[in-house]
Amino acid sequence: MITPEFNIESGVNNPATYIKGCKITVKIKFVSQSISNAQIKATGTFGGFPPENVTFQNYESDWIFFTCNEFTPFEIKNQSVSWSWLLYNTSTTNWDQFDTTNHTVYLLNKEPIADTIWEKLADWTTTWCTGLSDDMDLADAILNGFVNDKYIRYGTLNQNSVARVLRNGNGLCGDLSMLFYYACGTQGVTTIRYVFYISNQIVNYQLLWNYMDITNPGLGREQLTEDFNIDGRVVNYTYPYPNYYGPGSENDDVDKYTFRAWKWNSHAINLFEYNGTVYLYDLSYKGKYENVFDSIPDNVTISSSEVPLFIKNYFEKAVDFLHGRVFYCDKNGNKNRRVSLDINTSIIPYKVNGIDQIMFTFNKFTTTKDYSKIVEKSRVINNYLFYHLSEKFPIIEKLLSIFYL
Repeated sequence: MITPEFNIESGVNNPATYIKGCKITVKIKFVSQSISNAQIKATGTFGGFPPENVTFQNYESDWIFFTCNEFTPFEIKNQSVSWSWLLYNTSTTNWDQFDTTNHTVYLLNKEPIADTIWEKLADWTTTWCTGLSDDMDLADAILNGFVNDKYIRYGTLNQNSVARVLRNGNGLCGDLSMLFYYACGTQGVTTIRYVFYISNQIVNYQLLWNYMDITNPGLGREQLTEDFNIDGRVVNYTYPYPNYYGPGSENDDVDKYTFRAWKWNSHAINLFEYNGTVYLYDLSYKGKYENVFDSIPDNVTISSSEVPLFIKNYFEKAVDFLHGRVFYCDKNGNKNRRVSLDINTSIIPYKVNGIDQIMFTFNKFTTTKDYSKIVEKSRVINNYLFYHLSEKFPIIEKLLSIFYL
């Protein structure tokens, strides 16, 4: 027998997930050494289960189907379930209770987009999304839930698995874009996992660009530590050819100071198309951005001038500086000199002398089923429970197992 979701002997009591507004059907196997047939029912949550005839052969019943009397609520909800199990006593014509079992059921918005559902994601998202039904409201609530509840922390290690992110409580951008995909997918909301790279162009001996400087501390963090200090030469107002007169000069366009930032040449995010508008959700840096593309690009290398919405509505807001080795003007007006500078992204034009200044490579992730084994996993279909009944009614010694259908 497959290890059941509920096993009182081993202490396992995993929850089940269902779509809101359904009728729960289970199948149950009983064991008895004393009787050949009986009527059994349950009272409690969702109206309990109506009576069903149970017959025994070699002390074991066939699989008996039970369907709840009432529909589950038509809302996203964490539902505590309690069922009292009763057997009809033909001698007294009474229904005698032989046990009560307690469980958790997560009522989801609609069918999940992936086969794997994690208990934590079912628990968190049904809590955050209670009372909601609109896809964007759900995505917003999930983003805000991660930001406000601080279950997960950005950075530290690349986990490469939702299971490990949940287990270790942290992950890098690729991990968090996958986590957000599965969190939204738990409620049936589809996002697209997406990554962009800044190309390292060599332009007339300039390097455009080494990496992005991002000062946002990230999900679950209040600030970055000294491990992320950057001794930067920051240009906030003049590009190309900022004036740079050397270390210690206060009369040029370069501010020399130490700041804390992440240094990446790529970043993973989630895109969500809603009513013709493309939204960007950046779980790593705790943000939602509207109207970032006219339409979602396929895998492509493209210049910043061809994605102006991405630049204006996301990139310039989320990425503080681009670090490169660029031309500057010295105090004598000479331009053909290079130095490593951190350029404010908002002042970088699309082109300089007809040459593209920022080139991006965009890629969609191919999201596959995550088969990572984790005990917190529960299934949407064929979830099952195992009950060992008490000695209150010794004729029925075991309700062997229940399969959710």
